[in-house]
Amino acid sequence: MGRFWGVLAISLLAGVACDDDKTTDDTGPGSTEADTDTDTDTDTDSDTDTDTDTDTDTDTGGDTEVVDDCDATVIWVDPANTSTTPVDAVVQAGFSAPAAIEDVIILVSDGAGPVAGTMTLDDVGTTATFTPDAPLDYLATYDFSASVCGHLVEASFQTLGSPIQGSALQGRLYTLNLAEADWVQPEGMGALLPALNLGGSNIMMYVDDAQTDAELGDLTIDLIGAIGFPGAGGVITQYECAVPSRFPQSDFSGNPYVDAGPATLTLDTELGPVPMYQLNITGTFIDDGEEVEALRLNGLLDIRTLGFGGAYGCELTTAFGIPCEPCPDGVEDCIFLDARADVPDNTDAEFDPNLNPALNPGCP
Repeated sequence: MGRFWGVLAISLLAGVACDDDKTTDDTGPGSTEADTDTDTDTDTDSDTDTDTDTDTDTDTGGDTEVVDDCDATVIWVDPANTSTTPVDAVVQAGFSAPAAIEDVIILVSDGAGPVAGTMTLDDVGTTATFTPDAPLDYLATYDFSASVCGHLVEASFQTLGSPIQGSALQGRLYTLNLAEADWVQPEGMGALLPALNLGGSNIMMYVDDAQTDAELGDLTIDLIGAIGFPGAGGVITQYECAVPSRFPQSDFSGNPYVDAGPATLTLDTELGPVPMYQLNITGTFIDDGEEVEALRLNGLLDIRTLGFGGAYGCELTTAFGIPCEPCPDGVEDCIFLDARADVPDNTDAEFDPNLNPALNPGCP
C-alpha cells in the first residue's frame, strides 16, 4: 500500500507540472480559464498576403527608365560660317565624343527649301557628313544646321560662281588701293601708310595666263605683281624703276576661286626695296572676271628701310601701336598685313608685265 500511494503521488505531481505548461488568462486570482486562445501563433496571416509582393519592379508599364548618356557636342562645322565653297561641297560636323547616327541631324537648305542628300557617320562616331544628291547652285547662299544629342550649331555659306574661261581673265589688271582696303590687321595700317611714304600706294595684280581647260593640263593661273602710284589724272601707274614680281604658278582648280602664293616679292619703291614675304592672295572672280570679290591679301611687310622724321622700321610703327615681329632672317622689322576688299579690274591703269628698269635712264 505504501508503494501504491507513492506512485499515485508522483503521478499527481506530474499532472500538475504538465498543467502549468499551458498559457493562462491571468484575468484574476484563481482563474482557471482553459485558455481557449491556444495562440499557436503560427502567424499564418489569415490575410494570407496573396499580394506576394508581385511588385518586383519589373515596371511592366514600359517605363524602363533608359538613361540617355549621349553628351556629345558639335565642336566644328565645315564649311565654316560665311565661307565660300565649290558647288560640289559636302557639309560636315565634328563632335566632342562618339555619337550614334540616330543622335545626329544635319539639315541644309536654300531659299527654295531643304536640300536632298545622304548623311553618314564615320566609324569612330565623331564626324558626320552630309552629301547632297546633286551639285549645289552657283553663286547661291545656303543655311545649314548640325546637331548632336540636342546640341545645335547653325551656319551659312555661299557657293562659287560659274567657272570662267581663261581667255576672259588673261590680261586683266586689278589694283588694290592699300589706303581704301579693310585692314583686319593691323587695324591702324591706314593711318600708318603716309608715315611709311606708302600713301596712295596700290598693289597691282596682272593675270598673265589662266589655264582653265582640264583636257590641256592642270587648272592654273599666273599672276604678276607690282606696286603702283597715282599719276597724271589719278591714273594708277606702275613704279617705273621696279622689275615686276611673278607669283609662283597657282592652283586654279577652284575656278573662279583663286589662291595665289605664298610668294616672296620685292617691291622697289622710291625709298628703296620693300620685301613682302609669304604673300598670299585669294579671291573669287565674278562677272566674267570684271571683279575679284572678297579679295584677301596677307603676308609680312619688311619695313626696315621705311621711315619718317628720322624714325625707321619698328621704331616708327610702335608709335602707332603696331607691334613688329621677326622677318624670315630673324630681324624684328616686319609687320603682318591682312587686308580685304572687293576689287574691280582697272582698265585705265598702266602696267607693263615686261618692264625693264635698266632701259630707263632715270632709274638708279
